[in-house]
Order: sequence, then structure tokens, then C-alpha cells
Amino acid sequence: MTTNYDGIAKEYQASKLQPWRTHVERHTLLRLAGDVRGATTLDLACGEGHYTRLLRRLGADPVVGVHVSPAMIDLARAQEVAEPLGIRYRVEDARAVDERPRADLVFAAYLLNYAQDYAELLAMCEAIARNLEPGGRFVTVNNHPDDPPDNFETGRAYGYSKRLAGPLEEGAPIVWRFHLAEGTVEVTNFYLTLATMELALKSAGLRDVRWHQPQVSPEGLRQWGEEHWRGFLSRPPIVFLECVKCRSVARQDNRPPAHRRARHATPEPSYERLINSEMVVEEPQPPTSRNVERQEVLPPPASDCHSSPEWLSSPSRITNTCVFLRGNGGWRWKATQNPTQLELRRELHGVAHW
Repeated sequence: MTTNYDGIAKEYQASKLQPWRTHVERHTLLRLAGDVRGATTLDLACGEGHYTRLLRRLGADPVVGVHVSPAMIDLARAQEVAEPLGIRYRVEDARAVDERPRADLVFAAYLLNYAQDYAELLAMCEAIARNLEPGGRFVTVNNHPDDPPDNFETGRAYGYSKRLAGPLEEGAPIVWRFHLAEGTVEVTNFYLTLATMELALKSAGLRDVRWHQPQVSPEGLRQWGEEHWRGFLSRPPIVFLECVKCRSVARQDNRPPAHRRARHATPEPSYERLINSEMVVEEPQPPTSRNVERQEVLPPPASDCHSSPEWLSSPSRITNTCVFLRGNGGWRWKATQNPTQLELRRELHGVAHW
């Protein structure tokens, strides 16, 4: 189930004028974007160009907007004709974008929440990293996966509501409804945990991942008062994110596995593991024999930017059971999670493929 923006382009454009989207969403996003003067900027899932134009007016240059919907891009181009800002727009799936020159800033208002599983999410994150200069930033806002279903109707006071289509599990559709004077428009997002999103971002070579809660603009507080926003801020429906692309990436070694040299002479100083959706640092305990099973341990991430993890298949969620195998000058691991038996596979220290 995906959203066909061609049929709702004008209605969704109107939804961006709701007060919460102006005084909370826009305010927080642009604060995170910071000083964009002179920054080469790519706006993924740009829609009709709402934020694309704002970024250009704030000094970003050059600016490119990309969206999968031809109707959305038609609206964006029409506004560019009416008020030329020098923005280029094109119709393209965000996962396929390979823009040159690479961007100092990749911006996206609601992109990652359209991934239905880990494979789609990772493809999005890889596209973000591919289009960023080393040291470039990614700034985005998404549906907040920690917003509980019993809070979905609270948004009616602000002009929106949500509904859950099925059980709350990874890949479950979450339908946003924007209640406008002209009627109601629906947009479908998909539930993926913060931990899954963070794993995909880091796997794509993005680091320093920081999550931010929404803030209300001073004008919004003056116009509506603090009490009006209390329900929105206490259990926010959206969450903001910023991260950075690694500054250095080692040359890829394309020799056959048996001839590859180990990338690290010594084990990483720490591993990261995911427990109850929180990142925890743990001292390394690499296995010393074959078929050794460890609980709740993940191998070291590419935090030193030597390379991105090599995912040979795409999980839809994170497992806490990893099986480590040793051989050929290094060690490798896989993780399975019942009932789907999805496998994570990664090659480390010159270990041959599975």
C-alpha cells in the first residue's frame, strides 16, 4: 500500500499550510538545517517544492528537488515559472538519484517513513550517502514510530489524525489523515523502529546520528499560546534527525576474498549492540572457535569509515541472536530471527562469502 501523490498533489500542498506544519515542522527542520548559504542542496521527496523554495530563499545554491510523482513536480515547476529562483526539479525515485556535484546538504521532509521494509530503507540511506560530499549533512523529519496508537486521535486538535492498518509491527501501514476545509487527504507511512532506521543509516556510511524532538516557533507560541501545543509536544507524532557522511572512505579492495588483507590489525575497541531499541557500547568478545553462539552482540560498525557494512541480504528488523564463525584470517557472523528466518550477513577481516 503506497500513496499515489498524482491524485492528491494539490490537497497535500494545502496540508502544508496547517499551523502545526508551519510553527513546529518547518521551524524545527530549518533550525536543524542551519546556515545553508552557498550550500549545494538536494531536496529528496521534495513534493511541490515547499521546502526546496524555502532553502533557496535562505541562500542554498545550487538547489535540486526530486520527487517520484510527476504531478508534484508539475506543481513545483509551475511555481518556479511564476517566481524563478533557479531551482532544478526532476521526476525520479529517491533511491535511484545520483546527482553531481555531490551535495553539502541532503534534505528530506518525510522520506524514510515510506520504506516498507529494511531493504527499501537501506536503499534510501545509500542514496543519501551517495549524493553527499564527505562531511555533508542529512536533515529530515519522519513519522515518529514511538507515537503510540492510543495517541493517534489527539492530532485532530491540530488538523490531522492517524490510524493503524493492522498490528503494530515493522512494515505496518500507518495512515495519516489531514483534515482540510476542502475535505480529507490520506498519506500512508510505514512503521519501522528508530533502531532499524539508525542501523540502515550507519550501514550506508552515515554517522553522528542525532534524533531531535519538535519545537514550536516563537510566532506559534505568541499566536496560539503554550497550552495549545502541550498535547503535541508531550507525545509528538513526528521526529527529526540529522547525521553526517563519513569524511574518509578507504579504497575498495576488489581482489578475491582469499587474497584480501585484513582491514584491521587488531579488533575494534568496542561493539555496538541494540537492546530494547537503545544503542549500548560493550567491550569486544570475539569468538575463538567455530559455531560459537553469542547473545545480543553485533560486530563493530564501520565507525572508522574504512567501509560500509556489506549486507548480503536485507532484514526488516534487528535480531538479538548472532552466530559467529571463524576462518580465513578473520571472523564473520550471521543473525536469524524467527519466524521469518531473515539473515544479516557481513564480511569482516577478509573472510570469504557465505
